[in-house]
Amino acid sequence: MDIHIIKNNDIINSEYLHLLKIFSNNTLSNHFRYFNKFLSYNDFPLNMIKNHIYTIIGTINNIPIAYGHIDFENNYWLGICILNEYQNKGYGKQIMNHLLEFVNNNNINPLFLTVDNDNLNAIHLYNKFNFSIYQSNKSFSKMIYKNI
Repeated sequence: MDIHIIKNNDIINSEYLHLLKIFSNNTLSNHFRYFNKFLSYNDFPLNMIKNHIYTIIGTINNIPIAYGHIDFENNYWLGICILNEYQNKGYGKQIMNHLLEFVNNNNINPLFLTVDNDNLNAIHLYNKFNFSIYQSNKSFSKMIYKNI
């Protein structure tokens, strides 16, 4: 998998915007609703990534199959999505490695994410990377990663 890092000055790069649009159109997972709150904006995906500190897209043969980001909205948040047909093949691990390398190199602490409680594959991945459940309800859990 090739990793494309989108830096703040690359946001207007039409190639990256095109990859984000393709990825968001192919993301049908009930577990990743992040894109849904931005789809109605005329400037999607620009509006979506304006709070991102770090955004990456994973591609195979120029087809986006994975996405991850770190953003800041009152706290630092991690978001990751791998297309269903590419899950359990190590791509989530690659994305997490890139994201957490950025987090650790930039002393981002603490870092949060939310995960649906029935998304067992994601929870297993996050546990491997030392995330732990911070809060939980019937539907989802908030997890925390502490960069020590």
